[in-house]
Amino acid sequence: QKLSLLARRAFGVDIDPNTIPTDKLASLAPEKVVAAVKAGSPYKQVALAERTPAGVTAEVRLRQVPADSPLAKPRLEENCLVITCADGTETVLHGKGAGRDPTADSVFSDIETLVRSDASEPVAAI
Repeated sequence: QKLSLLARRAFGVDIDPNTIPTDKLASLAPEKVVAAVKAGSPYKQVALAERTPAGVTAEVRLRQVPADSPLAKPRLEENCLVITCADGTETVLHGKGAGRDPTADSVFSDIETLVRSDASEPVAAI
């Protein structure tokens, strides 16, 4: 549901959260998870919404994330949001989540701050 809310805010489109393809960690074989952690690229559930020539797409997929990626840093209830502008510049927002509503409020607040800044490029992906 968070991704649907972010897509609405970033791109002005309504995406039914029930239509967003979502991978579950339980779908991975335990050996695969252990091997990925040992290799330094653990699996994370990564939500992606992006504007493409065909329109806005959204998905939540299991991805192996390199240890040096900002998406590898969150632990437990922590969240990370990477906003990529059309020119390729990225802004990384992170912090502890407090449940669905407080987390969404916090993320929206950060996005509004970013939008009010002097960012001249439109958002390409979140």
